[in-house]
Amino acid sequence: MGINKRIEEIMNIKNHNYRSFGLLLTYSDTQIRNIILGKSIPKVDFIQKISQTFPEVNLNWVINGEGSMYSYGNLNDFKKEEILDFIIHNNEEFRAEPKIDAITALFNNYQQQRELKKMYDKLDSYEDLLKKAINRK
Repeated sequence: MGINKRIEEIMNIKNHNYRSFGLLLTYSDTQIRNIILGKSIPKVDFIQKISQTFPEVNLNWVINGEGSMYSYGNLNDFKKEEILDFIIHNNEEFRAEPKIDAITALFNNYQQQRELKKMYDKLDSYEDLLKKAINRK
């Protein structure tokens, strides 16, 4: 994987498109697109911007493709969403791990719980509306 693909991976994991990523790094969406498509090589100031904007990203990985994407310090320094995004984005690597079936079941259960919570919240709001309508009569 080349540097352009690693930069694209950062952009995707951080849930950005060319425009939002460019705004964040103070580059145009055209400049971002050209870097990601391999039409131009990122300059030192661009790599510095990535480092300043995403201090958790391992620059050795960005530049050389060595190590992992994140500089692991303390996992508590990461948002839960960032950890989940990393796992989801590196799904194939995680599937090769021996205990992945148990982890996958946990994630599926977590997703189901979130969906159930949304449904319960909707039911609660409908119940509140119904009570208000009844009280008005």
